[in-house]
Amino acid sequence: MYMSPLQRFTADEQKILEKWGRKCYINAHPIPEDERVEFDHIEARGVGGPHEIDNRAPICVDHNRQKGGDLTLMEFRDKLEMQEFFGGSDVRRLNDVLDHKVGSTGSKIRWQPASDGSTVELWLAGGSKASVPLNTCPATGTQYFYVAVPFENLANDGELQPRPLDPKRVWELYRHLKRNTLLAPAVCRLVGNRLLLFDGQHKAAAQVWAGRPTMDCKIYVEPDARQLKDTNLTAHEKLRQMPFYTSILMRKYADIYKDDWNEYMGQPGEKSEAGFVQFLQAHRKKTRDAAVKEIRLFLVRNVMDSQEPPNTLATAYVAVSNRPGKRPLTQSLLQKTFFKEFLVAPPLDVAFESESDLREHERRNMVLLMNMVAEETLVNRWNPDANDAEHRKAQRIYLAGAIKGWVVVLKNVVAQVLYLFDDDERRRALFRPIEQQQWDIIRGRVEKLFSHSIWLKVDPSIDDALKANVPESTQEIFRREGFNAGWVLGPDS
Repeated sequence: MYMSPLQRFTADEQKILEKWGRKCYINAHPIPEDERVEFDHIEARGVGGPHEIDNRAPICVDHNRQKGGDLTLMEFRDKLEMQEFFGGSDVRRLNDVLDHKVGSTGSKIRWQPASDGSTVELWLAGGSKASVPLNTCPATGTQYFYVAVPFENLANDGELQPRPLDPKRVWELYRHLKRNTLLAPAVCRLVGNRLLLFDGQHKAAAQVWAGRPTMDCKIYVEPDARQLKDTNLTAHEKLRQMPFYTSILMRKYADIYKDDWNEYMGQPGEKSEAGFVQFLQAHRKKTRDAAVKEIRLFLVRNVMDSQEPPNTLATAYVAVSNRPGKRPLTQSLLQKTFFKEFLVAPPLDVAFESESDLREHERRNMVLLMNMVAEETLVNRWNPDANDAEHRKAQRIYLAGAIKGWVVVLKNVVAQVLYLFDDDERRRALFRPIEQQQWDIIRGRVEKLFSHSIWLKVDPSIDDALKANVPESTQEIFRREGFNAGWVLGPDS
């Protein structure tokens, strides 16, 4: 029986530990005796998972916090595995996913059309056999059929589909297909005895990652490859009935707002944040303030949950609750500082993904800036157990009064580096493309900002003022110590 001097377990929790061991379900790493064991549902209650012992597993505190509330344990495990798989320098294609998850790629099949040409007999992987109707395209005369294909029999069509996989799109489709049916099959061609998939590689990758054994496919029999290639390009580029929104932001809108978003996107006319707010007011009877707040929280989440690039500050240094505990920041404090100063207030009245819609630039820029700050003040520095000089410096930097003050200084520094002098432009400092050369300058100014003597000076009055979290007190301390944007932008000593 598992016992711990720091934690007492219920009878059910004891049984779970006896089944799994004192190991985190996510990646099976041991949970030390001096760390808390938490328990979560393998299949979340919100998607029908039962509250039974067989559907619960141990998880370490860090993974449980990273997982958040909208992923099941299985999904979070797959997310981490997917990040590691796609995280290398090499591009990944469907064949790489099949090799990784299935262990084989493109096993040959046997097939034979019936004598009257009405059906085709198939012998597939695992000894499965299928007899399906054989159809003929009236325009080209090409024969085709539909069948559920074991993933062992599929391979990526390198000739017709040479592009690599987009990991963000695979993840979003994985999340979608875990809860929704596949509306359209993947499309393959049968060449000899091989099935080559050329349309739907992201759907196929998402399905195989979700543990599906087969993929619904439409299969053309020995078609003209050039004709298929031209048809595929035309269908995806010229004949779309509405824009195919591709950004991370658009996919997250669809994932979070679901039916509301799909209904809004199905209406005629340009689509924008302002238009979506009006839709929520008219069709969901929300007040304007409530609808705008929803959009703002969504934009904040898009920054906090960023995977490209990953948000180091949010992942490692922001407490889940509004009590910091062993982490220096809370989401509430970030809302009142970084997001207050750098996020352009919604709703914007510009068409999604138009030349004027720079939300994706804003998201990426905010993550890059937050990561710079984390690298300079927290990474390999924040260590409550050691409580050394670097940690005490970080503690002072992240006192509520301090961060509210220096974020304003940082905003002024960024605006100066980008030569933004108009008040409206300064409010949109990160709402624009920023060149690498400009980022290099900003990084240098961030380093200088946190090198000021105010952060290490032994003076209780500094801590008292910054803890008090009174703007006038913070401003007086900054003025007294000579800490301002002019100093940060001035010549290095």
